[in-house]
Amino acid sequence: MGFRWIRMLMAILCMGTGPIYAITAKLKVGVVYPNSGSAASIGKDYLNGIELALKDHIQANDKIRNFVNIVTQDDQSRTDGARDAAKYLFDQERVHVLIGSVSTTLNEDIVKIAEARNKLLFLPALDTHSLSGTTHTFLVGASPAQQGLQLAQFAKSRLRASKIAIVRAKDEPFGNELAYAFRSNYRGNVIADSEIDLSPSSMAKFLSSVASQKPDAIVLPLFYEQALAFQKIAVAKGLQTTFLGGDSWDSPKLYRSPFPIPGKHYFISSFNQRVPEPKMQAFVKRFEAVYQRKPSALAFFGYSNMDLVLSAYLAANSSRSPAIKHQLLITKNINPLLGQIEVRRPGYVFWDNPVMQITPEGISMVAKMQAPPSP
Repeated sequence: MGFRWIRMLMAILCMGTGPIYAITAKLKVGVVYPNSGSAASIGKDYLNGIELALKDHIQANDKIRNFVNIVTQDDQSRTDGARDAAKYLFDQERVHVLIGSVSTTLNEDIVKIAEARNKLLFLPALDTHSLSGTTHTFLVGASPAQQGLQLAQFAKSRLRASKIAIVRAKDEPFGNELAYAFRSNYRGNVIADSEIDLSPSSMAKFLSSVASQKPDAIVLPLFYEQALAFQKIAVAKGLQTTFLGGDSWDSPKLYRSPFPIPGKHYFISSFNQRVPEPKMQAFVKRFEAVYQRKPSALAFFGYSNMDLVLSAYLAANSSRSPAIKHQLLITKNINPLLGQIEVRRPGYVFWDNPVMQITPEGISMVAKMQAPPSP
């Protein structure tokens, strides 16, 4: 890709980013991410997104180069690893701001550590319960409650679905919270809401129990592989319905081969490669130009978290938590590269989310659901 094309992408990404700020305060950003263990394969994309956000801010304002430093620590895909990594970055490296890990479960302890030290923490994933009462933590991504509410609105207003069944996985707080939010906001008939162990026999038993009622849609707040296994059993049983999911459906495997389930199905996500908006497509092309692969949702979340951190830091011209937090809460002085966001109070960063349609023919955006009221 030629330098001229990269410059054009940067021009799109940086449209409307506001003034070039004077910089006098140095900022050290800590990053907890999985570089080993079961989640290592997704940790690389997450870190690359964070690094790309810094590269793009340097492109927009070269003075940042000598003032911002990223320090990383491997959480080893374990709760104790995440806890030790956060303590090390705060207490030994003395980072000013921390960007947390990719897992809701791992981030629960990181929140407690950051809040106890009155340090700013930015996260791509966390359940609403863990956010409750926080004063220094910001979730830069769609919470399960936000996804559930928006998915319920889409099911009723766009799909005209009047009968819904919901499947939840045991011991999966993110999916359970999404399911609860969906049910609380759906204005229709919920014919079943069941927690199952996701074994093939449990899936088949649930499908047999609802088949005679012919649900217009089944909500599956599961990971992509789990949701796909469920859908294949439904097809084998001859059940024709629409399946709905959250951003956990947005897996790299989704793009490697045609979707094998007939019909039209939908999932909501903060990011998807197919969203046609210019800034989003510029981000996809920019990531691909630098790393020779398309970005996943976690790359986008990494980018978004670092983008917001740097935008608030530049507006505050300070590495102190109170000054950065103040800029986050007044919002109007912040100009993230990826576009408009809304910070209503600590804990919540809002944006509108796309709904993606998935069929054997491909994936496309069919709607954009507005950010919900503050929880």
